Amino acid sequence: MKPEYKPSWARSHDLLEQKYLLPKRHSFLVQKMIHEAQVLENELRRFMIETEPKSFYIKEMKGKTSFWEIEFSQPVIQYVPSCFRFLTGNTPYKKENYQFAEYVPSYIPNLNHIALFVNYNQRNPEFSNNHDGILKKYVHEGGQKMNFSSLNLLYRWNHKIKPVDQRTIAIIKSSFENCYWNLPSPLSQSEVSCIDNLIYSKSKQILRIWMTRKTLVKIISIGDGLERRPILGEDVSVKYAQILVLTDDGNQLRSEKMSVFLTEDVADSVSENDIFNAVLANEINSNSRIGRTIVIGKIGKIVSPNNMKSLISLVLWKMLQTLEDNSSPTLVGTINQVKSEITSLIQTNSEIFSSENFSSEMLGWTKDLPKKISQSIEELSPLFFEDDEKIYQLSSVLLGFIASNSPENIENKEFLLGLVKLFDTIKVNTNFWGHDALMRLRTSTPYASLQSSLQHSSSFSTQKVLDNLPRLLNRIVYSRIFSQHYTHW
Repeated sequence: MKPEYKPSWARSHDLLEQKYLLPKRHSFLVQKMIHEAQVLENELRRFMIETEPKSFYIKEMKGKTSFWEIEFSQPVIQYVPSCFRFLTGNTPYKKENYQFAEYVPSYIPNLNHIALFVNYNQRNPEFSNNHDGILKKYVHEGGQKMNFSSLNLLYRWNHKIKPVDQRTIAIIKSSFENCYWNLPSPLSQSEVSCIDNLIYSKSKQILRIWMTRKTLVKIISIGDGLERRPILGEDVSVKYAQILVLTDDGNQLRSEKMSVFLTEDVADSVSENDIFNAVLANEINSNSRIGRTIVIGKIGKIVSPNNMKSLISLVLWKMLQTLEDNSSPTLVGTINQVKSEITSLIQTNSEIFSSENFSSEMLGWTKDLPKKISQSIEELSPLFFEDDEKIYQLSSVLLGFIASNSPENIENKEFLLGLVKLFDTIKVNTNFWGHDALMRLRTSTPYASLQSSLQHSSSFSTQKVLDNLPRLLNRIVYSRIFSQHYTHW
């Protein structure tokens, strides 16, 4: 029997409205989700190019915005790092129809965001054995489009899976390592952003709600013995640990001491005083209190004064949180501005960037900083570029677009630099779009540079960029807003 799939908007309505779902155990979150959807609607409408083909839909309950959805006509890239296996589950959805729902936390470069991918199936899960990371590309071939809702659910309908070359896979994995979406808030800030929740549910029951964060942490101490702790109903081997966590209070990044659990593989791969990129997971209990943090993943190499690219990319991400009417979609700032931000971060978080008897300066964190920034930017390519003392970001939105439409250019630095400079000629509040705007772009220096870099490409053209520019610009704005601390809204 063919599974009976419910339209995503109907499912979102049910989750918010049906008493046996979110209102039963998480009534506070329901009100917060609706309020957050309304605030984010205003933010998105403030910057969105209205002439984009309609893909942003507002859904109402009792005449007021309750949630919204974004449809994807363009290919969608999904990356599921191996550490997300702890948060992946295949749940009986309707037993009478042998219908299951596989819930998979997924990094979506199209939005630089972690969403809960819902994969309806009949006892044939696709992500159950994930120890090396899984990457897929979905292409729309007619029918209902893939869509993302403000309840942080991502549904696949008529999108078909297409192959991805190994070079693109490696770059998308690097994108996950060096992109950030939301850092944890300090313990004193009990509020959490609902757009980052992962809601696991059956047709008439909420099973669990978890959230994920990625940030830099420093190991203070690790306990000796293994314990067993449940994640999604499965016991996982963990070790108790004391760590310093780089948090975001909305204004600045600051370290905070936390008691956490490390999964066994994370605990075995780190030592005291190690700094690393960590994926954190917390369960949100029915009283809306946040459970103890579990570090489920270590991403990339240990961060040190000789390997600062994760630290530098985090600072660049924080700088990109600021979004004003005249903000550039791609320009981050000058080398001197970045140097100032990094120096301030290191000096105001001495517990992380120093050790017993050695200051951060003595350890070499701030030594030759401009040189380290330039070297790290080179290593962070194609996510960031330096040109004429300025640093530009190739948003993961643009990275996903190139990976899907012109993978042969994904390492073409001349082309990618021309692309980010072309977008730098536009402001994020470009609410008009028409012949005059197109003419200004066509006669710009970056456009000429872009054309030159593609003169030997037969499968891709600057016209393809212009045709998709309004939608890409909107997606960049979405990704920037979703990555902001909730106090910015």
